[in-house]
Amino acid sequence: LDVTATKNGEPWDGWAEYVTFVSENPELLAIDGTTVTVSGTGTVTLTANYSYEGVTRSANVTIELWSQLIDSEEEYTALGNSTAQWSGRYLLTADLDFSEGYTLGTDAGVDLTGTLDGGGHSITATFATGADNNTGLFRWIIGGTVKNLSLTATYGTLQASRIGALAIVAQNAVTVENCYIRTNYTEVFDGETTGITGVFGSVATSNSARSIAIKDTIVAVSAPAEEDDVFGLNSSSTWLTLYSLQNVLVYTSGENVEAIGTSADGTLQATNYEAFTGGLDSETSEAARTALLAKAEEFGLSSFVQDAFESSALV
Repeated sequence: LDVTATKNGEPWDGWAEYVTFVSENPELLAIDGTTVTVSGTGTVTLTANYSYEGVTRSANVTIELWSQLIDSEEEYTALGNSTAQWSGRYLLTADLDFSEGYTLGTDAGVDLTGTLDGGGHSITATFATGADNNTGLFRWIIGGTVKNLSLTATYGTLQASRIGALAIVAQNAVTVENCYIRTNYTEVFDGETTGITGVFGSVATSNSARSIAIKDTIVAVSAPAEEDDVFGLNSSSTWLTLYSLQNVLVYTSGENVEAIGTSADGTLQATNYEAFTGGLDSETSEAARTALLAKAEEFGLSSFVQDAFESSALV
């Protein structure tokens, strides 16, 4: 532990006699004097206690412990190539650009069982397309969390049946929080498509009710007018009971793009959810964008999410 102390504005080398540090979770982060031992990842509070001639003070600091900080496309790809399951806590410290191609989320790709925290950064990805290329940012998200991320996903010709910007499949208790997810399907699909959405290609039917939590998030999905198999959040009535939405806004662009996909029929659990349709003409699109941002302000969505939506190239 590196400590810099001052006394009356001057460097103070004798502070260690009067200051002790206590970890709220020594199994995760143990501290002995100024020696720190980290045994895992997570969030831990460290308390500094000061005592001198009857005067006592204390102060707390929250420390985030990460499995890896990712600051480049090369680091991200290397991590994906080295392990098929991301089970730790990963923090982006820079925007990542995979516009030339992204392949880590295919049927042979990477699963997320831990947490990917975008840290207020973005991932821009062009996904591999063509025959049988189910694909997303991850293969499966299994009990994992994605938060604080702006994801822009672009697809070309598709012949796959399950496409989702975040993952092909969501299983167990999955959380998406404080994200902007922008999915752009650029061509008419060739072949059967049963799960083409803005978030998950499908949801494991073994999930318990309301196990897929999406909150404080904007989802924007666009596709050619001729295509009628695209959905903002969901493409199967079976999955509706598995979602729980809180402060979620959906923007759809394309004559036949649907926000939910099938009639909710009272089975979709949502608090503060609304969908907006743009893309029919410039006036309609501008009105939809303006209305969505007003609703985002009303719902209290973060400036990060609002700014990401406002600055994205939508029709």
